[in-house]
Amino acid sequence: MKIGNFEIGDKHPCFIIAEAGSNHNRDFATAKQLIDVAVEAGADAVKFQIFSADAIYSKKTPMASYLKKEKLAKDDETLWDVIKKNEIPRHWIPDLMACCREKGIMFLSTPFDLAAVDELEAAGVAAFKVASFEITHLPMLRKISATGRPIILSTGMANLEDIEVALAAIKEGGNSQVALLHCAIAYPPRYEDINLRAMDTMKQAFQLPVGFSDHTRGHITDVAAVARGACIIEKHFTLSRSMQGPDHPFSLEPA
Repeated sequence: MKIGNFEIGDKHPCFIIAEAGSNHNRDFATAKQLIDVAVEAGADAVKFQIFSADAIYSKKTPMASYLKKEKLAKDDETLWDVIKKNEIPRHWIPDLMACCREKGIMFLSTPFDLAAVDELEAAGVAAFKVASFEITHLPMLRKISATGRPIILSTGMANLEDIEVALAAIKEGGNSQVALLHCAIAYPPRYEDINLRAMDTMKQAFQLPVGFSDHTRGHITDVAAVARGACIIEKHFTLSRSMQGPDHPFSLEPA
């Protein structure tokens, strides 16, 4: 598998994705700072999430328990409110890509709705990352596949059949450039729940490059994942864990 000029596989260096996610707090200057941090750290790519509260959540969706526990949302806020105030304005996409080109780092993104796929494709994104929560969104997988661009597919909460069905949808779209990321869905997950051996199972079952999408508070699990054969590491990062927002507490700081 190849993403831009990067070869992805056992005989190549691990591809490191610095996941900015929503840690820009809807401030473009902060987003640019995150790109600078990723460049300084030597990451291969920096990734942002393109989502819309209206497209993925009801206004009646209960607040996520970890946001309550970490006091990352106000008492009168709904989960929809939290997501809404962390959306990337869609007109940022070409500007963020231009900034990445200027700094010499690859821009990647995770779309959470069909419109975002079109917008990222039009901007010329090098590859698509699919979040664990979208592994059953088969229409979106077919749409992404039809672009012909490489796909990095997270598999948190999925069983082998879920992954098989998702890969079949991608194949229907005409694409075979896929890597699978193991992911423990918790924010942050407990170390005893990480189960890096799931990468072995997926690699044996599907004969595809495998990697790890990490939400732990440190980086030791990523080192262990690479030692176990991860070809891709995706890790959240932030300017400061003290910033207000849903993903800052389990993200790495610049140092």
